[in-house]
Amino acid sequence: MLFFLIYEESLKVTMESRMVAVLDTDVMIPCEISEYSTPELKIAKIAVEWYWKPSSKEAENIVYTIVSGVPKSYRNGARVDESELIKGNAALSLPKIQISEEGIYRCSVTVTPDSNQGTTVVELIAQPSVKLSPRTVELEDGKEKTLSCTVNKFYPLLIEVHWEKKSERDNNEVVPADDICTGVPVKNGDGTFNVTSKLELQPSLQDNGNVYSCVVGHKSFSIRQAFNATLIVTEPPPNFTWLAVILVLLLLGVIPVILYIMYFKKIQPGIFSATANKELKHLEEALVVFWLQGFRPKPLEIVFFLKLQSRNEKLKLCSWNTMTGSNIEHGEDTPLIITGEEEESSDLEKTLKTMFTFDPALQVKQRRTFDVYCNVNIVPDVKHMEEFELILEVRHEAFPDRLSTETISFKVIECTPKVSKFECEPPVPECGKLITLSCLVEDFCPRECDVCWLRGNNEPLDAISNTEEPQLDPGSNLYCKKSRVSFIPQPEDHAVDFIVQINHCKKVIRHSYPLMLKGYPKVTDITCEPNYPKYGTTLSLTCKVTDFFLSNINIQWLDGGIEISKGVDTKGPVKDSNGCLKLSSKLQLIPTALDHNKFIIFSVTYGDLKKPIIRDVYLKLPVHRPEMSEIKATPMQNSESISLETVISNFAPCNIKVTWYEEWEKISEDNPRNIQIGENKLGYFVSKLQFSPKGKDSKKTIRCEVFHQATQDFKETSFVWERKDDSDSLDSMSTVSENHDEYCTSCVGKMQILSHPLKNQL
Repeated sequence: MLFFLIYEESLKVTMESRMVAVLDTDVMIPCEISEYSTPELKIAKIAVEWYWKPSSKEAENIVYTIVSGVPKSYRNGARVDESELIKGNAALSLPKIQISEEGIYRCSVTVTPDSNQGTTVVELIAQPSVKLSPRTVELEDGKEKTLSCTVNKFYPLLIEVHWEKKSERDNNEVVPADDICTGVPVKNGDGTFNVTSKLELQPSLQDNGNVYSCVVGHKSFSIRQAFNATLIVTEPPPNFTWLAVILVLLLLGVIPVILYIMYFKKIQPGIFSATANKELKHLEEALVVFWLQGFRPKPLEIVFFLKLQSRNEKLKLCSWNTMTGSNIEHGEDTPLIITGEEEESSDLEKTLKTMFTFDPALQVKQRRTFDVYCNVNIVPDVKHMEEFELILEVRHEAFPDRLSTETISFKVIECTPKVSKFECEPPVPECGKLITLSCLVEDFCPRECDVCWLRGNNEPLDAISNTEEPQLDPGSNLYCKKSRVSFIPQPEDHAVDFIVQINHCKKVIRHSYPLMLKGYPKVTDITCEPNYPKYGTTLSLTCKVTDFFLSNINIQWLDGGIEISKGVDTKGPVKDSNGCLKLSSKLQLIPTALDHNKFIIFSVTYGDLKKPIIRDVYLKLPVHRPEMSEIKATPMQNSESISLETVISNFAPCNIKVTWYEEWEKISEDNPRNIQIGENKLGYFVSKLQFSPKGKDSKKTIRCEVFHQATQDFKETSFVWERKDDSDSLDSMSTVSENHDEYCTSCVGKMQILSHPLKNQL
């Protein structure tokens, strides 16, 4: 079925480009729908789909959908508020968000016949808990003590931990790095990190009363947080044992060994890297941080290379070593392409190198160890690199081969075209006169972008089209171009969607323009009163036809292709204030269980239009689980057989399956079609079974089971038959025939009604 809607502007979906959420809290991701023609959106005409994908992957995962008012959640607790959706608010609610759900969320909206989408990058933060121990340090002059500052459960990884000292004489001063040992962050099972920093104290009496602060800076803190410990230094009692120990160690030669291990033994650098996102946006700056921690001796060289997916060679970006300090050696001094031959830099290579800036720094740590931190800023251009690898080569004599490599792969995301200024010239088109449809395709990159025009769904438009060459906007570095198509509309083009289809980077974007010709009727959408129909309550459906000249217009209300005549009230045609004719037609009906999920069609036939103009409405009625009565048993005259029956009622829709069992053996199965409608307009059905006990039977359990397809609900009721003595069997049956209640008391062991959901074994 086709939906024809009139929009003055294309559908617009507005989302925040980036938002920050706190770990393990309830999150609302905004998605605002605007530029639609009615005060409120009609839930039956809307389809909203939410997708999510991690920043490092291409595959999307569906999170939540609501199509024509039918919601479906693929993530526990995800939902979109329907009452807000009709106002244009398609925000997605996610309870207790986790780090594993960080990434790109896409909101795809279809309001027939238009569609659009938007994306939001959701970043997670977790505020760390900090524990400083001990909070009061008491030790003797000359003794050593370690302060431990443990920072737990933080996210993202980037964090700053340093120590400050405040004495009675001086203001705050930073503690020398030689006295500090900060460990490598450790990842927890929930994606957060822990890190511990330790401060070694060997104070003198002058340090008594000093306050040492562990200062923590993190994205989740608005300002750096300080945690204090107070130092108390006391005079030691006279003790000469340490002199003897020192003499013994000197004699045994332990000191040289210890000194070698502590200050001279070669240590490999630990290599770590961190980046917020491996999917980079076109011309949007991104930061990558590299750490080389705890190495010895000092000489170390780092070299950065770029490797494009389309090229096999590596492009040298820069090199830096700890001996030259701040001097960064760029690729101009060495061959750019590692092929064994020195070649001059090409224009492409120079362009690629301008997308990267490097900021390395050396830190001296305790026991003659060193750290190197290097910030790499990337401003990618999708025109030159769609996928690439950033390679770090570290050269240090502690490595077995004096070389270690760290590689990070990135993908640059293109900018999808946007369609605006979809216009018709003249604004009021007429049949048989030349018209021009035009639109502006903008904000896209790369440059390659194909535009074609279609009539209806996929019919190529046989007309003269003109699409300009893409023009580059120097400010945004994105492209735009205008496309036009000219043709002479015929009567059959009235109320037909004319579509501009854009093919860009293997993606297809479609926008439509419903062509409404002058003098031909304009048909509104069908309105419902009330918006949410109920069984047994009068429902009014109204549709209006305006702006037509000829009085030979024919309208029909249809149900499954059959005309509805009862309950139809049509007023008009009458003359409108603009000189055209108009009419209004109302259909009143009382919905029953047979109307569940039914489409009601309003058809308009007019003049020389070859096809009628169609509007339809979907009757979204609620579902009701069936109810069952107890099984009624009635002896049959002149027979030992018993007639069993149960009443199934108050269900909608009418698709049920009724199965009878003798013990666990199926004896009857039926999908009844002769469902009756009760006074409450819900389904009503009486299921009957003739039961004939066998001569050897003394006791039998008869069960009736009902399965309701719409609710996936099972209900069951059972009846237990017990044989009496042969001498009084006939007398008992005869008595039962006269009094059914007495029969139930004497012959029925138990009656019960069970209700349970669909089980796995069924």
